[in-house]
Amino acid sequence: MLWDGVEMNVKKVLPGLLIIFLASACHNNSAGPPPEEPRSVPFTFLTEDFTCNSMGLRNLVINSQAEYDSFAIKSDSACHPSIDFTHFTLLGQNGNAGGCDFPEYLPTVLEDDKNGQVLFKLLIVEHGRCDAGFIGYIWILIPKMPPSYTVVFQEETVIVDVGNSPSGAHDSAGGRR
Repeated sequence: MLWDGVEMNVKKVLPGLLIIFLASACHNNSAGPPPEEPRSVPFTFLTEDFTCNSMGLRNLVINSQAEYDSFAIKSDSACHPSIDFTHFTLLGQNGNAGGCDFPEYLPTVLEDDKNGQVLFKLLIVEHGRCDAGFIGYIWILIPKMPPSYTVVFQEETVIVDVGNSPSGAHDSAGGRR
């Protein structure tokens, strides 16, 4: 008889315990999903399409046809390719360098949703330690970025000697780090 009462209580308590167990198993104790890492953005290298002189320019973000037309007026508009700004954003970065031969420009573009930024990194590989100067302006076309995003430009210069070993880096102002 004593066991009959216990059996009845177990039947009443067991469903409640099962619900509590299932609810706690589904509960996520973290403060939300882990933050997304910046992801690579596909781009088109347009430097060859811009045949005009971009000397004196630093970093540019062009999001609209009006901005592009304004830029084209300041230089020779005949040397600018046609771009559909409803689908693309144009980024330009100054990449002046030295060396014994024309430098290599290795751009990388990352999108950081967490901080609302597009990061345009430009690695410039100088060949040797000659005093020759090379004026370069790197143009890339990326998928249209959200209007609230900002662009962060970064530049790193590496000097590669004859043995192809990096021997130093310069900041964007040309000073040694």
